[in-house]
Amino acid sequence: MPLAAEPVGDGHAQAGADADDDSGLAGGHGVLSSGLKSRHPSTWSADVSTNLRVSSISYDGRMAAEPRPLRADAARNRARLLAAATEVFAEQGLAAPLEHIARRAGVSIGTLYAHFPTRQAFQDAIFPERLAVLDRIAETALADPDPWNGFVGFLTGVFALQAEDHGLNDALARRFPSSGEVAEVCARGAGHAERIVARAQAGGQLRADFELADLTALTWGMSQVIRESMDSAPHAWRRCLAFILDGLRAEAAHPIPDPAQL
Repeated sequence: MPLAAEPVGDGHAQAGADADDDSGLAGGHGVLSSGLKSRHPSTWSADVSTNLRVSSISYDGRMAAEPRPLRADAARNRARLLAAATEVFAEQGLAAPLEHIARRAGVSIGTLYAHFPTRQAFQDAIFPERLAVLDRIAETALADPDPWNGFVGFLTGVFALQAEDHGLNDALARRFPSSGEVAEVCARGAGHAERIVARAQAGGQLRADFELADLTALTWGMSQVIRESMDSAPHAWRRCLAFILDGLRAEAAHPIPDPAQL
């Protein structure tokens, strides 16, 4: 039973295609539909023998074969897109128009979507490796013999990471829907944070009423401080954090009323 049809032409029939077109990408998103939708259905049959290669493989319940390796030019385009996306997201945040990434990479927007069909696909390709440093920051905090210093070091390390670029700041603050891999890294970081907070509280240095939800709110707030001051006062967040930490010390704590009763 036929399973798949792939374009084998040079991609020039695709709307918006140009010299950098990656229509030969295995498993490309929307390549088949893009190549056909501009023509009337009555003309499709005439194209089948010349423009499509049909795989006639009987389905036996097994997964499809692994996609073919990228062509050399497609691999170059992907590398250029990743480099451009890293720069553009760092400068503008995750809301940066994807057209800016395509323009900086020197490819068409169609080529960008062939490699990265969603914004989350870029996140999966760029951020998990960079966010892996969160594990090392947490390990250092938990290894500190002074639980309070470990707590302070953890917060400082996380916020310093956010202050490196706008894209990382958006990813850690979950300002936009996260990709699966980025969400997994953040969830693991939350587990580390829970242990670090509990340890500082058990040592009697962190106020006992500080909860993980408060840490989430603190992260959101510091993210905004970093976002607004990154270009004009890149170290302003450190002063803001110092004030907050003074208020989190156990000896400085005062009863906090239930927000619902205020």
